[in-house]
Amino acid sequence: MRDMDQNAPNHPDTAVERELDRISQALQQEPVFLACSVEDRARLLGKAVVQRLQPGEVLHQQGAETKACYLILSGCFHMTGEHGKVVRICSGLLGQEAVLTMQTYATTVIASKATEVVVLAKSAFQEMIWNNRALRDLVIASFSDRFGQRAGSDEDLDIPEQGQSGPLLLEAVARLKKEQAKKNGKPVRNLVGWTMTLVMPLAVTYGLGNMNNAPGLQASYIIGITTASVMMWVFRMVPDFVPALFAVTAILLFGLVPPGVALGGFASDSIFLALGIFGLSIVLTGSGFSYRVLLWLLRIGPAHKAWYNVSLFLTGTILTPLVPSCNGRVIILTPFLNDLLNSFNASSARAEGPRLGASVLYGVSLLSSVFLSSKSINFVVFGFLPSQEQYQFNWFVWLYTASVCGVGMLLLYFLGSIVLFRNTSQPHISHEIVRQQLQMLGSMKSSEWAGLLGLGLLLLSFTTVSLNRIGVSWVALSILFALLMLGFLGKKEIQNQVDWPFLLFLAGLIGMINSLRYLHVDIWLTQQMSWLANLMRDDIHLFIAMLAITIFVVRIALPINASVIVFSTLLIPTAVHIGVNPWMVGFLVLLFCESFIWPYQSSYYVQFTNLSSDVVMAGSRPMLMFNLYISIAKVVAVYASIPFWQHLGIL
Repeated sequence: MRDMDQNAPNHPDTAVERELDRISQALQQEPVFLACSVEDRARLLGKAVVQRLQPGEVLHQQGAETKACYLILSGCFHMTGEHGKVVRICSGLLGQEAVLTMQTYATTVIASKATEVVVLAKSAFQEMIWNNRALRDLVIASFSDRFGQRAGSDEDLDIPEQGQSGPLLLEAVARLKKEQAKKNGKPVRNLVGWTMTLVMPLAVTYGLGNMNNAPGLQASYIIGITTASVMMWVFRMVPDFVPALFAVTAILLFGLVPPGVALGGFASDSIFLALGIFGLSIVLTGSGFSYRVLLWLLRIGPAHKAWYNVSLFLTGTILTPLVPSCNGRVIILTPFLNDLLNSFNASSARAEGPRLGASVLYGVSLLSSVFLSSKSINFVVFGFLPSQEQYQFNWFVWLYTASVCGVGMLLLYFLGSIVLFRNTSQPHISHEIVRQQLQMLGSMKSSEWAGLLGLGLLLLSFTTVSLNRIGVSWVALSILFALLMLGFLGKKEIQNQVDWPFLLFLAGLIGMINSLRYLHVDIWLTQQMSWLANLMRDDIHLFIAMLAITIFVVRIALPINASVIVFSTLLIPTAVHIGVNPWMVGFLVLLFCESFIWPYQSSYYVQFTNLSSDVVMAGSRPMLMFNLYISIAKVVAVYASIPFWQHLGIL
């Protein structure tokens, strides 16, 4: 008995223990399960059983209903595909069709010798795989590798060693390990980030307390809370909506503003507008209408990546003056991007994904300051202008006056896109394939017509809001209600496809802005930047550069709309007083405040990051560098516009 106890930990004595030990080792050694957590492997182990087959016995038959996925423990199999190609499999997974939403097996698998496999139940594994994108990618790669192996008999095929993987699986594993290495580097960044989150608010609050013209005590506290949220956003330690909710919670706990002010974002028009457009977008995407429109675009243009980028950018630009909400334009256009990337092969999608993502992001936002009707904040700035300038700078004059700057930004955008996102991929979608796909789609379904009608009503409400006096938010909410009532949207779609984290982020952000304005922090900030007004009077060229730099710094902490209000409040009345054209100042404020580097600085950038495919890498270093380039390009475009403005008499 003493010998048994000594050997028990390393040498299980029962058949069941030995079998479980073999299954456990196989699950740990199989590359596909690198994406699984320890808990996931334990769940699989709890439901796994071993199946033994004799030579010539069928594991699964082509065309048979999928029931399970199998992990080879020992032995080899012959796998026969659709065209009769036979390959020999001696390691890894078999029957991946069962967990890839396929109803039947695509191959016939027969044991070539005595074999053992671990049977992984379809229900348990399928639920796990669709909750783990990395695991799904590895399973798809292992399945694709099966069809790339060399055909032949036992005699003319080299038997691979246990655990040997195909090229696609090896590539997917390498990507996963690279991502895991990045995550392993996060503890250092998190340590620095949390340290800054704790220290900076205290330092800012202490510094404000020692200023001669310090804001009130409550204002100092809310600036400190905002600083903590900014640190969390900059170091990206938590999801973007968490710092916004933290700010609202802290403001309420300290009793800095009435609850109705801090929680006002949850009852704002913006929330209901975004929710309505989300519902409409789900119908447009789920019905296949967005895919149909994408196929129309692919058919009329050349089969080249340049056209794919231009078509997405052009669509966003066309929507810019029609839909006065960048968030709304992102929701409408991002499904087109995802459908397009799904049409590419994996390597082309990864290579061209970031540039296509930039085409969407800047297609909907680059010219926001050029079109008066592109955002509601533009009308706020328009309202700051004296009556004479409001009469002069109507929609068309605003566009004409900003046109040179807009053209300059477009040229610099496409130049930067070509240089910074250059790659050798050649994604190609044949026009004949597109034609056949359109033919296969057939005529438009009722759900597609419902989505198109809803989109038409939404666009009509955007363009006629000044006439009918009906808030666009309530039109969007009415469209959502109609889609729910008519059965085009269901409970499952609302639960799973509405971007609730973004809505929480937006509500929290609006609550922060409301609280800052309630405590007059915006007025205090305006007083701190009075030197900009003096510079505007003395040297307009230097003023432009310093305005861009100052807004860039302020935008690290303040969102777009709050920054626009702060700078407009200070500079537009000053411009009128000293004889500088107030339209130019308002335009510059809108243009520079629209710039961003990190996603948290712009609500629609956060939204785009959440909605777009992973291959877009919306928050990656190349995209952040491109954002910085665009910020600089805007300043260059402004200086290029100076001769034109001088010709018009604005300068």
